[in-house]
Amino acid sequence: MVFFKCPVYSKFNLVFCILSIMRSSKYWLVKIIPLVIIAITAAFQPLSAQVMKISGLSNPKHDLNIFYLEDSIPLQPKEVLSQFHEGKLIKLANSGILNKGITPYYYWFVFEIKNDLADNTTIMWEFSNPAINMMEVFKTDGDTLRSLGLTGDHFPFRQRPYHFHLFTYPVKLTPGETSVLLAFVDKRNENFFVEQRLFLMSDFVSHTSYLYLAFGVCFGILLAVFFFNLFIFSISFDKIHFWYSIYLVLTLLQLMTSEGLDFQFLYPNIPALSDVSRFWSGSFVLLLLIVVMELFYKQFPLNVLFKRMLTAVKAGCVLLPLLSLPVYHYYPYVTLKQYFLLVFGLNIIAGISLVTIISLQRAWAGFRPAWFYIGATFMLFAGTILYLSNMYGFINMSKTVPNVLQAGMIVEAVVISFGILYRYYLFRKENADLLLVIEKERVGHTEAVIKMQQREQKRIAEDLHDELGSSLATLKLKLQNSELQGNELKEIVDIVDRASANTRNIAHNLMPPEFEGTDLQTLLSGYYRRLNMETAITFHFHSSGEEHYFNKDEELMLYRIVMELTNNILKHSGGREATIQLVYYDDHLELMAEDDGHGMAEHGNMGIGMKNIKSRVDYLNGVMRIDTSPRGTTIIISIVYRTF
Repeated sequence: MVFFKCPVYSKFNLVFCILSIMRSSKYWLVKIIPLVIIAITAAFQPLSAQVMKISGLSNPKHDLNIFYLEDSIPLQPKEVLSQFHEGKLIKLANSGILNKGITPYYYWFVFEIKNDLADNTTIMWEFSNPAINMMEVFKTDGDTLRSLGLTGDHFPFRQRPYHFHLFTYPVKLTPGETSVLLAFVDKRNENFFVEQRLFLMSDFVSHTSYLYLAFGVCFGILLAVFFFNLFIFSISFDKIHFWYSIYLVLTLLQLMTSEGLDFQFLYPNIPALSDVSRFWSGSFVLLLLIVVMELFYKQFPLNVLFKRMLTAVKAGCVLLPLLSLPVYHYYPYVTLKQYFLLVFGLNIIAGISLVTIISLQRAWAGFRPAWFYIGATFMLFAGTILYLSNMYGFINMSKTVPNVLQAGMIVEAVVISFGILYRYYLFRKENADLLLVIEKERVGHTEAVIKMQQREQKRIAEDLHDELGSSLATLKLKLQNSELQGNELKEIVDIVDRASANTRNIAHNLMPPEFEGTDLQTLLSGYYRRLNMETAITFHFHSSGEEHYFNKDEELMLYRIVMELTNNILKHSGGREATIQLVYYDDHLELMAEDDGHGMAEHGNMGIGMKNIKSRVDYLNGVMRIDTSPRGTTIIISIVYRTF
């Protein structure tokens, strides 16, 4: 007798490896995934513990030859047994796989087994298809046939002889007992695929432990990606993360449906859902995949043909699940089921193909995140093709966990999640680059405006000095040579002198004639000495540190800033003293202007002078802070030196 065995995994080694990964990794996502895997695996332990209460036995050494019979009418077990003894049944291949695609027949499986051990032995006969409508196993006891249980996905889950997501029958054999086992299977008018395995109880325990561990790993990965995308959505409010989280939940449901775990854990008492659940979950997974793709490429409008094709596929994703109810429960005709399964498969293939083609188009256009979608959908497309080919009987694939479709869905879910993050990174980088360009344009515009102002101010200063100053001097000379005498002449000459002095001061403030050949500290020191002789406010000027950090254009802006601050103090402070300081630190300049006046009523509402100061400070990449109160005002400007 030949038994199919699975490797036994040491739980202690597994936990040790997981904890080692968590401890050595510096990435929080790698730390989270193993925790989710352990949690999910632990959730399945009650069933495994229940199985492990039965002691294991060694393998009997006999060959297993399974024979099968197909017929359009349900035969009686004794008739099948008689044909078996007469050698009329067909021998099944050694792989234990029978795949008939969509079939209208009933099937019987028969084999003989003998226990040569000295102890009672429990054999587990497993049928890998979780969606068999009805089946019943019989065992010969001498000349009689005894039923080991009637079950199927058209019956409540608790009616199964053994509570497992795959149909499994425990067969007890006494020492030296020889029996014939018969299995009746009804999956008419649907895709019929079954792979049979035979285990000793000890090997079955290892087998189930491996299956649930594999499911736990798959579910853990999907849940980790789900929570990660939900977290990203909570901080970014990007809709794609929300819909992708829903897509992951539906993918998880699809994985459960493909293995019959949904019937076992979600609705064990509603067998009517087991026939249609795979159509609902598969269709909605495809629908959400398309929705996520459209959000993924939302900045690239689709052409009319692709839009219409996607609309047709999405309509199919909504209509086909609704049609599955009447097709499978109210009008279960074989031709109708065949056409329905064909249309369902074509809709799935069309949807995944469209997603792949659109992604190829986007990648060809230079959108690099599209390669994530291409890689993900290629795995999903390949898995879907193989799964549907196996379902329709074109190929025979052994049952594995995860199977090709499940592996494709898991890889697709993880890869697309990374693609979404990469897309988000590129968008942020593009936005940052765009903001940098806008900032450069703004600085360039500000620089152009300020340079234009400086040229205009220089021109005005020259005009005031050369033309208006000369005109006032000529006017004074003519007045002195006129016939006016006494106090009248003196008053007019005084007015002209004040006008000349004001004109000269304005011209010097706009552009000191000695600016190009004089450093800023010397220029401002001389300015405040003259100012202290002409105004009622006493100014104290201090400067420290090296001045070589700014070029002459930048020094001219600093000079204008100081002039505006000084002018504001003279006009608006109402104080008696003011201090102006320039401190050149190693990495920045700090300019401080403070007075003992009555303060600024509302410095948030800036006048023209303060706006001029702010624009020049911004151009120099500086920061201005204002502290005002009834006891005076302090303005501090910090300007970081440019390194280029």
